[in-house]
Amino acid sequence: MGVLHACALRDTLRATGTHTAARLEFVEHFDVVTERDLRPIYDATLQMDSHRLAEMQADIECRPYETDDPAWAIGKAMLAASGEDPDILRGYASIASLLATPDEVLAEPGLFERVVELGSRAGQYTLPGPSRRDLLTVLSGTSHRGSRGTSHRSTRRSRANGPEADQLATHASRAITAEASRST
Repeated sequence: MGVLHACALRDTLRATGTHTAARLEFVEHFDVVTERDLRPIYDATLQMDSHRLAEMQADIECRPYETDDPAWAIGKAMLAASGEDPDILRGYASIASLLATPDEVLAEPGLFERVVELGSRAGQYTLPGPSRRDLLTVLSGTSHRGSRGTSHRSTRRSRANGPEADQLATHASRAITAEASRST
C-alpha cells in the first residue's frame, strides 16, 4: 500500500507541478486520490485485521470464530481453495499483492463458483500443522484424549505424536527459552 501511495504522490506532483502557486492544488488533488484509491484498501485491511484478531481470540478461548461477514467467508474460502486450483491461487496472490481487488478477481467467469465449491468444504485452517490444543498438549506433556473431546480445528494431516511431537516440543522449548532470555 505504501508503494501505491508513493506512486499517487509521484503522479500528483506531475499533474500539479512543484511551484508555490500549486501547493493548495497539490494537497487537494493528493487527498482526493488518496481517498479514492487507497482508502478502500486501507478500510478492507482494517476489516480483515479485525476479523483475524477475533479469530485468534476465539482460538485462545477454544471456540470456533463465527461471523456473518461474507467478505471474511469468501477470503477464507479463497485461501483454502488456492491450494487446489491454480486459477484461484493466482487470484488470491493478485489480491494479496494489491494488483487486483476481490471484485475484479471474482468477476472472472466461474471463479467465484469454484471458490465456493472448493473452499466451503475446508476446515478453519487449511495449512498443515497441529491445533492450538495439540500444541499445548505437547508442550505440557499431558494428553487430551478420551472424555475431553476433540479440537474444533480441522487439518489435513494427523495430530502430532511420537518423534514428530518430540521434535515440535524441542523447537517450542528452545523458542520459549530464547524469548525468555531476551526479555531479561
